[in-house]
Amino acid sequence: MALTDKEEKHVKKLQQILTKLQNDEHVQNRTLKNCLTDDEFESISEQWEEQKELREELKDKPAQIKEYEKRFKKAEFAYSKANDHSLQGNRKAAKNGFKDAESQFERLLVYLEEILYSDPSLAECFDREICFEHGKEPSIDPVGMPRTITSRSNNRQSDNDRMQTKNQIKQNVVSFAIEQIEYQLSFSTSENEHSDIDIKEKLKHLLDKIKRDS
Repeated sequence: MALTDKEEKHVKKLQQILTKLQNDEHVQNRTLKNCLTDDEFESISEQWEEQKELREELKDKPAQIKEYEKRFKKAEFAYSKANDHSLQGNRKAAKNGFKDAESQFERLLVYLEEILYSDPSLAECFDREICFEHGKEPSIDPVGMPRTITSRSNNRQSDNDRMQTKNQIKQNVVSFAIEQIEYQLSFSTSENEHSDIDIKEKLKHLLDKIKRDS
């Protein structure tokens, strides 16, 4: 069964909104409200409230994480200073500087392994999955070393999706709305085997799932 003209227009509008959000363009709440179901629109506020609560929790960082950030900052400064020497053509100072920075990052990696071994839950504070197996361990430089998820550095990765912006939440919900229409279409081919209540429950389950995943 194909989409109706109304459904096609709806999906096209949602895709346009998603593109704007992906390009960091502002989309008015009124526009979102008109294109989303009540549950979908309300989930944006609900998920953002959860994000604000998470940010409040992260303000009170564990002592180990504060120490890691302190050591990281020191090692990164040493690396940056060595890089400046390199750009200025001071090869000897650059070589010594990079050697010092590498040594600091090596010690930082050892410290990271120690604190995660003592408290595995601290892994949630970092921007990526961390593995210490040979050949899979982080590289000892500012880009390769894990950063905390509160870091504002451009080198912070997004493998850990606990922290999300309001824009990212909106993108997730709009993407879900598009998927929901497609799901309804595919599900309608076997509607004789399922009741309307079953459909409603399945859609609710999908919405709950995307809330948890985000």
